[in-house]
Amino acid sequence: MTRKGERSEHILIVDDEAANLKLLEKMLSAQGYGNLSLIQDSREVIARYRGVQPDLVLLDINMPHVDGYQIIEQLHGLGDPLLPPIVVLTAQHNREHLLKALSLGARDFITKPFDRNELLIRVRNLLEAHRSHRLLHDQKALLEEAVQERTRELHSTRLQVVQRLGRAAEFRDEETGNHILRMSHLSALLARAIGWSESRCDLILNASPMHDIGKIGIPDAILLKPGQLDAEQWEVMKTHT
Repeated sequence: MTRKGERSEHILIVDDEAANLKLLEKMLSAQGYGNLSLIQDSREVIARYRGVQPDLVLLDINMPHVDGYQIIEQLHGLGDPLLPPIVVLTAQHNREHLLKALSLGARDFITKPFDRNELLIRVRNLLEAHRSHRLLHDQKALLEEAVQERTRELHSTRLQVVQRLGRAAEFRDEETGNHILRMSHLSALLARAIGWSESRCDLILNASPMHDIGKIGIPDAILLKPGQLDAEQWEVMKTHT
């Protein structure tokens, strides 16, 4: 639970120098950042990242085992749609090093020794940007779910209309109704046999009963006639298509 006055954002800090970790912890804690994960062994970063899902990563570049550049690549390789901003901590003032870190996906950099005010401002700004990004991501997910739900409702409504029309045909002619049922299931079986997707098989199952729906408009005297139709009646019957 977050204590009163403590900020809820989680910051992951990676540096092989214990003194730097202690300094960063002191500076950030003084500003209310209580959710801090400090890592001195860079080999632990990915496992810890998965465990805490931080909102910001402060990352040293020159470290043994796994350097900062490799960690940036590993984090981006996770495919996290809400990857937090990565801030490079470096004593390197060489432009080539900074450009490399930025090109790999770092969002900002802070030079050592740290300027307290600069550090806190950059941390605050990046956390606010990430919070906005998270809100947009959540709103997009909610919107997509609403669209999918509405699509399901429309599909269900259309299916009910089709099924009721099919029942209307059954009321006119029981044989026609049974034929429609057999034909629709056979159509779906054939579609599945030739490799159609399940969605297309479902579509043909529910759409094929419409092929004889025009018989609703055929007069009973013709539709229910027990014997053969004469030529004139046959012409009327053919209009059901």
